[in-house]
Amino acid sequence: MIRSRPMINMISFLMGKDWMARLMKSITTQHTSGYSMCYSTTGLPYANRKVSITHTDSGSTAWGGFNPEDLVAGMPFELYRSRLETQLQA
Repeated sequence: MIRSRPMINMISFLMGKDWMARLMKSITTQHTSGYSMCYSTTGLPYANRKVSITHTDSGSTAWGGFNPEDLVAGMPFELYRSRLETQLQA
């Protein structure tokens, strides 16, 4: 888990750049299935323990197949379990 604020800021900055998205696309095309989810909805909620709602980043639109206008949300599991799980089952 990344807890360093400077590292989180650097990754957030880089993932918003088109050249970084193109570089990552070439790497993921060769070595992964190509599926991508926005860092703001996976890494940041995990690191900060807070809900994050944002538009998809350049990486998610470049190789994840998302539309740039899509909204995505991320939530730490502990928060989901403590606040939403029982309400959703009712």
